[in-house]
Amino acid sequence: MMMRLQKKTKDARKSTEHPRRARLAWAIARTKQGFILSIKQLKPFHREVRRVTQSKIKNRYNIHRRREVKPK
Repeated sequence: MMMRLQKKTKDARKSTEHPRRARLAWAIARTKQGFILSIKQLKPFHREVRRVTQSKIKNRYNIHRRREVKPK
């Protein structure tokens, strides 16, 4: 009797396909939650980040330097 496989989440699926991409996806997820404010803080993932150019990451995931609004 074949045991039914547990349905994998999107990230888990990615990690089986491509661990590096999954780690990058994880880093980006953290960024979106506001934990990582700059690309520099993705340093543990610098190898992954180097593969996708910085601007591509910024554009794709809309991570830009958060500007402080100067009071007039």
